[in-house]
Amino acid sequence: MNNAKMTFRFDQEGREISPSHNKERNPPHVERPVSGDHPVEGVRLFPANSSEQRKPAEAMEDYYFAEEWQDPFSASAASWSAPGYRDTGSGVVPSPPKRQNASGWKLFGSVASALMTGGLFGYIVLYLFQSPGNAEIPSLPAWSQTAAGNGAQTNGAASVSLITADIPAQSFYMLQYGVFSTPERAEQAKTELLQAGTAAGTDPSDSYRVYAGISPDREEAKLLGSRLQGSGIDLYVRELQLPSLDQAFYNGSENTLLSYFTTSTELIQRLCHLSASLLSDEQLQPVSESDMTALNTLHQQWMQELSALTQGLPPEGKTLSSGLDKSMNGAITALSEFNKNSSKGHLWEIQSMMMQYVRQQKQLLEFLKQ
Repeated sequence: MNNAKMTFRFDQEGREISPSHNKERNPPHVERPVSGDHPVEGVRLFPANSSEQRKPAEAMEDYYFAEEWQDPFSASAASWSAPGYRDTGSGVVPSPPKRQNASGWKLFGSVASALMTGGLFGYIVLYLFQSPGNAEIPSLPAWSQTAAGNGAQTNGAASVSLITADIPAQSFYMLQYGVFSTPERAEQAKTELLQAGTAAGTDPSDSYRVYAGISPDREEAKLLGSRLQGSGIDLYVRELQLPSLDQAFYNGSENTLLSYFTTSTELIQRLCHLSASLLSDEQLQPVSESDMTALNTLHQQWMQELSALTQGLPPEGKTLSSGLDKSMNGAITALSEFNKNSSKGHLWEIQSMMMQYVRQQKQLLEFLKQ
């Protein structure tokens, strides 16, 4: 059974006053008829002739929460002031909802968030498309997607056209000294070969292989390897193939590409064959004057064609062509020094320069295919 307490109060004449749980929160008894039947929050209104008994004031306690309640019908009230309603003169109608103004801070936050998201996305894209540089042999860049309909690609700000090419594959035979798992071990093996007075070349893109010689002919490579084996150096003849090129991304003519690779192949073969054959001879003989004249003429032609080729290359390709020029000029210089001083050291230097040149030529071909 509920043990709620109720307090009864009486006036001076002994009449009972309506019970109250909280006098301060109970609104006064309102008896005002209105036309129509308009339900108002917190107040029940009845027509003037209504015989319905009014709900006691105590039951209205849940509708009013203001500390001080004011009679909306009193003389001091300018108009109907019940929450959510207004007096139109002919009746009480709901008040229109108030429009809330949008917060300027919310708008500012949305714009700032969009700018930060766009900036972060742009930074990630730039980071993904950057290529690490290499002073000696730069890393090959990854071409972006082919532009639809025009057969062109874009790499950064450079736009490169796709042209037809007819560059055949080419094979060279390398004297492999070993395959190593780390670049440090490969460099150590290279140093061992140089200290032994032979050529030394590496290929970081192929499991850190170290080579001691090169020739365009397999039998000639075997003969050169046997000479080194007599010095206690064990070698293995391995074929290295430069890929063919049917199409190339290049801003130049097909004739420019074909002329360069034709002359380059001929010059590589002459220098590799000449140095390998001289190293296989028992007695060193200077290169004949006619052979030197032919080589110098071919070298001059190669320089002109390399310059023409470079004009149609993007910046990354120009870096590769600069490395090719350095390697080839180093081989020609070593050959001239050999004619002045017949030393095997100059011939091994030609071998080293040619191994480096062939590796760079392979990278150029792969660069043009992408």
